[in-house]
Amino acid sequence: MRQFAPMAYLQRCEGGRRITLGAVCLVGRERHCTLRLSHAFVSGLHARLSWHDDQWLVRDLGSRNGTLVYPTLGSVRGTLAYAGRPDAALVVTLFEGALIEFGGEQERWCLGDASAPRACARREDGKVVVADNGVITILGNGQTLCVVAQQADARWKLQLPSETKPVFDQQQIELSDGRWTLELPADLSHSSSTVTHGPASVERAAAWSRSQLALHISVSHDGDDIDVVFRGGGRSLRLAGYVFNELLLSLAHARLEDRQTHPSRHASEHGWVTVEKLLRLPTVRGDPRRIPQLVHALRGHLRKAGVADYDGIVQARAGKRRVGVSKITIAFL
Repeated sequence: MRQFAPMAYLQRCEGGRRITLGAVCLVGRERHCTLRLSHAFVSGLHARLSWHDDQWLVRDLGSRNGTLVYPTLGSVRGTLAYAGRPDAALVVTLFEGALIEFGGEQERWCLGDASAPRACARREDGKVVVADNGVITILGNGQTLCVVAQQADARWKLQLPSETKPVFDQQQIELSDGRWTLELPADLSHSSSTVTHGPASVERAAAWSRSQLALHISVSHDGDDIDVVFRGGGRSLRLAGYVFNELLLSLAHARLEDRQTHPSRHASEHGWVTVEKLLRLPTVRGDPRRIPQLVHALRGHLRKAGVADYDGIVQARAGKRRVGVSKITIAFL
């Protein structure tokens, strides 16, 4: 049975309604609230839950009837996050099992898990897609509708078949299957000046352009060991033993084969492989989510090595992918 990683959520004490918590959760009757409540005793903008300094906090936003916090479900005494004056509101720390009352007893909610928020996308009907290794992959009818991936500077990018653009916490996007809200927690970690890639270390230096790169792939006689080396600009980056190497090999082989088989075609048409074919790779296992995850991991290594235009290492068009390097050699040992 699949195991899901812990993720913070609120659950209504009566009725069982549940909501996954992103980095910020606005509670109230207003349309744009994350947790939208309908009772008249709830204010339009009632309270705000947020993740800060490795803990969950709740603050009343000047509601008419206040926000009451009980340490646990069975607690008799609670803490009132001040009602009526937002400038005087208390910020109350929440622990797992805490009960929060938004204006009245009919809107009591329990913090069922106090884990750190994970990036996710939430559709209007309540469906949630959670990030896997910093990548949110939204599927529809077996196809990838979009990918949202975190970059080195902790910012997030939305990758659509037609474009790539930055996105932000609480931003809404329209896809063919409905409107999604992106919950993108801030990541305050910083990269070190030296990055290790398997057996190799690469020191940060001036920007390294993808146009400088030559891709060298060595494959063992049984096909189990795939060694990848990028060279160019007087530097090299070796990536040995990574899961994404099989995908990279498949794309590189297709580009080489097209160049040899169809030399009259324009170079921009060489090397395009259907997603359907890539799904048959053992490391992809028929899961459409695996392809963007593997591509994101590969891009991450090039990004850390200082390749300025690392996004283009795998290029995309509708239903197809190709490697974004033209200088390729493959050796079978």
